[in-house]
Amino acid sequence: MNCLLSIAILVLSLSAYGKSRTPVALKAAQLRFEYASQDGDILYKCSHRFLENIMDFEVTCASGEASAKALQFIAHARLFLHERPVSPKLSYEFLYWVTDRQISGGQAGQFLGSTIWFNLQDHTPLVSMVAGQDVQNTFVLRMYVDFESR
Repeated sequence: MNCLLSIAILVLSLSAYGKSRTPVALKAAQLRFEYASQDGDILYKCSHRFLENIMDFEVTCASGEASAKALQFIAHARLFLHERPVSPKLSYEFLYWVTDRQISGGQAGQFLGSTIWFNLQDHTPLVSMVAGQDVQNTFVLRMYVDFESR
């Protein structure tokens, strides 16, 4: 009987972490990018377009007067939803990494990235999110996501 009770507790404990890892699609219309200095003195507007890969975007950034000095990046974003029967009942896992096309011609492996987790007590939808990835010393490529503009 103790063995069965131990097994039941183990199974319930493991199921609390949940096995569901559901991808959440990000659409190009939900995103906005900007390239900025960490102190905020320099800000480039960016345009982006969806690439044929799962969730990759080609991002081009330029200051208004120096468009000849446009910077190009490939922004990779993956968002996953994790649901559980116990607290935290909902987690979002956001992976964001950037291939800097200015470094070694943007060859594979020349990227900077991070993973961000949001753990929520209840089933709460995300409204918006801002993620920044440092590129080129004191500059950051920010990704703004508006989940309400589907």
